[in-house]
Amino acid sequence: RFCNSCGGALRAGSEERRQVVTVLFCDVVGSTALGESTDAEALRALLARYFARMKGIVESHGGTVEKFIGDAVMAVFGSPVGRGEAEEAQAAVRCAEAMALELQRLNAAWQLEGIEPLANGVGLASGTVMVGQIGSPQRLEFTVIGDTVNRASRVESLTRQLPARLLLDQATAALVRPAMALQSLGAHSLKGLEPEELFTPVADRSSG
Repeated sequence: RFCNSCGGALRAGSEERRQVVTVLFCDVVGSTALGESTDAEALRALLARYFARMKGIVESHGGTVEKFIGDAVMAVFGSPVGRGEAEEAQAAVRCAEAMALELQRLNAAWQLEGIEPLANGVGLASGTVMVGQIGSPQRLEFTVIGDTVNRASRVESLTRQLPARLLLDQATAALVRPAMALQSLGAHSLKGLEPEELFTPVADRSSG
């Protein structure tokens, strides 16, 4: 079975299942300018520190880092074992907020070292994915694929255009209410997908 969205194939006969999860995409904002102003070795060291911190935050909130894509982190909440769809979505939101706080701490340390601060954006999407092994017979990895993954990536890309560094799709918003107060940012076009209303948490939400 071929996956157009990810350029690979689910291995025939491997364990495959459909599962509702929340997918988190976190990408560094302004990475092109960062690469132009930083030598390769220093950039690798900086991103290694960043990825280590972000991975730790994801895991402390019960998520799984699926992969690093360039300077982006893709994580999944609810696979391989889920705690309940609403709980996983809420954990993903709390994780995203913790990632922002951790980046603030990193930036404070980097400022003392004369390193320009980083910013990032996070997009969350919830829905059904296919869980299984993907790749070629020579190289396989266990991952999730489907429209939910694509939507999370496209939602994250809109953090460059909207006044929020954390964006939720409609499905995620429905799962986290009423535990978390949200602000609607209106409907927006997602590349290759239908326009969708997006949301961001507001400061006066309950901790859930």
